[in-house]
Amino acid sequence: MSDSQPLIQIDHLVKKFGDQVVLNDISETINQGDVIVIIGASGGGKSTFLRSLNLLNKPTSGSVKFEGTDLTTLSEKDLDKVREKMGMVFQQFNLFPNMTVLDNIKLAPMKVKAANDEEATKKAKALLDQVGLDDKANEFQAACLVGRCSVSPLRGRWPWSRTSCCLTNRPQHLIRKWSAKS
Repeated sequence: MSDSQPLIQIDHLVKKFGDQVVLNDISETINQGDVIVIIGASGGGKSTFLRSLNLLNKPTSGSVKFEGTDLTTLSEKDLDKVREKMGMVFQQFNLFPNMTVLDNIKLAPMKVKAANDEEATKKAKALLDQVGLDDKANEFQAACLVGRCSVSPLRGRWPWSRTSCCLTNRPQHLIRKWSAKS
């Protein structure tokens, strides 16, 4: 990606659920290094907008370009490759209750990236340490729900490869912690 090319270019993005217009003609340019805050009322479309940026919600019309590639034109296989550089952190975490936090974090790299257990464990422990949750590695979801454990930032594919951006609706203190270590 060249320095002059936007990281994300959104052009005339529209998202409708039936007759309900949730996003109406949004255009925005996000450059490398920009930190963008989206503020609005509950139900105002903030999460729908974030989910539309990596096509977890398919836009009704408009385009979303990431590093110059129009995501709305890609096959699912090609879109998955782009998503490896565009992480998504979900508001709610849903760990597998029969697995420890560490095992939940290791699951995707082992299944999707064919990482071996030793490599996945090493990286997962480093990620937990990075966000100050290393003491939660061997706990289960129920224990995390009553404590200070929010491991959703570590789930999915984004921590396992260098990402270009992170789309999140998590608390600001966690975002600062990640970006300071990048």
